Amino acid sequence: MDGALAEFAEHGIGGTRVERIAARAGVSARLVYSFYDDKEGLYEAVYDAIVEQVVFGIPIDADDLPEYAGQLYDSGRRYRT
Repeated sequence: MDGALAEFAEHGIGGTRVERIAARAGVSARLVYSFYDDKEGLYEAVYDAIVEQVVFGIPIDADDLPEYAGQLYDSGRRYRT
């Protein structure tokens, strides 16, 4: 996942190559395809993992929603290129 995140961040979904992701991970592209049907499926898995980390990593404070929103924003910015 780390290699895929780095590859998608550097090249976007259109420029990403599964072969480069596999090389970063030290595995074959065939092994990557055994877990994900295609590049889009891998992208969705990476995206879902980021959303989960951001959303579940910040506790909701109903008494201070603006601060919560700011923390979500700041956390999400870490994944922008």
